[in-house]
Amino acid sequence: MVARRDCVVTVGGDRTAFERCLPVLEAMAKRVFHVGPCGMGSYLKLVTNLIMGLNGMVLAEGLTLARRAGLDPAQTLEILKHGAAASKILDVRGPLMIERRFDPLMKIDLFLKDIRLMLEAGQELHVPLPLTGMMQQLYTAALAGGQAKEDLSGIVRLYEEMAGFAAATRAIRPNRRSPGGAMAERVRVAAVGIGWWSGELADAIREARTSPW
Repeated sequence: MVARRDCVVTVGGDRTAFERCLPVLEAMAKRVFHVGPCGMGSYLKLVTNLIMGLNGMVLAEGLTLARRAGLDPAQTLEILKHGAAASKILDVRGPLMIERRFDPLMKIDLFLKDIRLMLEAGQELHVPLPLTGMMQQLYTAALAGGQAKEDLSGIVRLYEEMAGFAAATRAIRPNRRSPGGAMAERVRVAAVGIGWWSGELADAIREARTSPW
């Protein structure tokens, strides 16, 4: 993205130092923003990746439902681009999902590191992030199934397997750690995530009702 000058740079720090560095930053980015004191740029990156990650996960979920219903994936994607569900993530990762191209733009194992930082920020700032917790569990299930180095769009494979499309998308090898095989292990991990999310959400609601903040 930097080589194409197709990125956005957010900077936290001293305003005077930012102004001195601005010509260099503008040479590599299409937009540059000063967002406050040191550390604010990192927070904004986490917010961006949180929204981007959830957007991609929802896209995979919707495309899996469309496929199960018998809709044509390519036509569905084209219609979505012209409706209320349009987004940049749909434009970029939608074709990767339906064309089964999972060469990494962002690897799943690296994105899990970002998700951990999101959840830590939520804890520090007393902000419940229940959907981010769910996203962590689903990407962990994908990682456990051998997708660590795939692009985030590969999450559609996990959704398809949970919907019963495993035989049509790839051969699943038995998982030695689980007598039910890889599919059973991945569904188990996802189910644990759902239980974790439900418990965390309930705890967050209880804490919000009693906490002074």
